[in-house]
Amino acid sequence: LLPIETKEADTPVYQKYVIDFKRLSPRYLHDVPSTSYEGGGEYIYVLTDVEKKPTVKLLDVKMTQTINELRLRIKVYQDEHTYPPYGKVVSANLYTLNEKKLGLKSPIAVISPVTGNSLPLLISSNGDIYVDYRSDFAHILKNTKQKLKPGENIQDVYWQETPFVPAFSVPYTINKKGEPAFLEKKTS
Repeated sequence: LLPIETKEADTPVYQKYVIDFKRLSPRYLHDVPSTSYEGGGEYIYVLTDVEKKPTVKLLDVKMTQTINELRLRIKVYQDEHTYPPYGKVVSANLYTLNEKKLGLKSPIAVISPVTGNSLPLLISSNGDIYVDYRSDFAHILKNTKQKLKPGENIQDVYWQETPFVPAFSVPYTINKKGEPAFLEKKTS
């Protein structure tokens, strides 16, 4: 049995398998890692590839907190205006946020734990918040030796090439030029 917290079945995969340090300490670990949220740090420890080869990766707590604060702000806006504060269309069912409607002076973003770059936040047509990881993927793709094809989901490359998971992520692929792009579902 993996030492993970129980989550709802519909929890996104990169946030689903959170390591439960209470089940590990003190029997298997003397102390929880100081970088873990439970140890006063900035990261939630999660497992990836749980079916084949469970691998420990990190999720940035600051990113989670920023998104949770934004969700509250959007809920307040929606209670008054019915619809979320959509901005421009980015991809099928994915939009930028209209910061002015939310009373903000600058675009809402999170800092990438991989590159230190600012990553914009997006909103789906059903109101879910996502991180736009395209600039991080561009950085990762420059350094990977993996052979990737347009149309295939490349999300796992993120955690395979870095210590972090792409939490709050939509599926990504590469385009014909080898650049990261949103993977859009084909409709029949």
